Amino acid sequence: MSPSTLALARGQSAEFTVSFTRTTAALNAYTGGQLTWTGGDYSVRSPIVVRPVALAAPTEVSGSYRVTFGYTGRLRHRLAA
Repeated sequence: MSPSTLALARGQSAEFTVSFTRTTAALNAYTGGQLTWTGGDYSVRSPIVVRPVALAAPTEVSGSYRVTFGYTGRLRHRLAA
């Protein structure tokens, strides 16, 4: 998670980024949990739901893109004619 801590004044807002790596979760099945921020007398929960997929990509792209697979093993692919 980035940043790992947030310090906010009353009425202030901020953004954060959370990344997930699939280890044992089933592919194509939704699973949920929560991210809890704590500090002082306060506790704030952010509900999170994810659905791991083996590969998600648009049908057609141009340019170059970084692709990260959600599994190990061989990838079989076919180039469109």
